[in-house]
Amino acid sequence: MNVNEAVRKALNGVLIDVEVVPGADKKGLFFDGWRKRIKIKVKGRALKNEANDDVLSFFSKLFDRKVKIFSGEHSRKKTLFIEDINHDDAVRKIGEMMK
Repeated sequence: MNVNEAVRKALNGVLIDVEVVPGADKKGLFFDGWRKRIKIKVKGRALKNEANDDVLSFFSKLFDRKVKIFSGEHSRKKTLFIEDINHDDAVRKIGEMMK
């Protein structure tokens, strides 16, 4: 598991590549080494932005910061932007959630 491959430095924060699995029975987070993305299972459906809201809520709570969808708003594959966090702290927090 190398979460580091899905997190990259950006100006004033980090970008995180995720793939969303909407409508899942259980919430979950794991690293997809093939796609080099963090997969996140959420209960919300793609309808009415429920899945996006779940993803933003999850990462906002994890990092205690505002999270924005940088790209992929209408796709399962998204890139999130988290402001005012360094790369190493982001990787560490995500890794702790996957244990």
